[in-house]
Amino acid sequence: MKTLFITSAITLLNIKVNFLPSTALLIALATVMLIDFGTGILKAVINKEARTSRSYRKTMMKFLQYGGGVCVGLCIKFLALQTSVNIGDAIKYIDLFNDGLVLFIIFIELTSILENLYAVDQTSVFAQYFIKPILRLLTFELKNNPFIKAAEKMDNKV
Repeated sequence: MKTLFITSAITLLNIKVNFLPSTALLIALATVMLIDFGTGILKAVINKEARTSRSYRKTMMKFLQYGGGVCVGLCIKFLALQTSVNIGDAIKYIDLFNDGLVLFIIFIELTSILENLYAVDQTSVFAQYFIKPILRLLTFELKNNPFIKAAEKMDNKV
């Protein structure tokens, strides 16, 4: 029994060390997701928008989609480690893929945080000279694109 427990503990530690993306990135991801959730609620309160269960479901779906993306990356790494063929540097590239995926999700969340803050107050000096230019950089000014506007209209109808 003791041997089984020790073997299980070592296996779990091995999974943690070998399969998860960088711990610092995961902590940063959790932090920006919580901040985004908080700024979304703040935006709804200040703009007197209803906080409905639909909004919370959309947030939950976003969390599940992000988690699913990270899990796919982890499964790819697991499968690569289980092959008997020597795949050399592929594991390094899979690690870069996983960390890059987490960084991309952090990028999306940071953009969402800035969008929420800008929606709360568009007239302040801070919003005009800090938040707005950074948002334009982060979104490549995609808001003015007619295709994006059409997609947003279709999304709002659903």
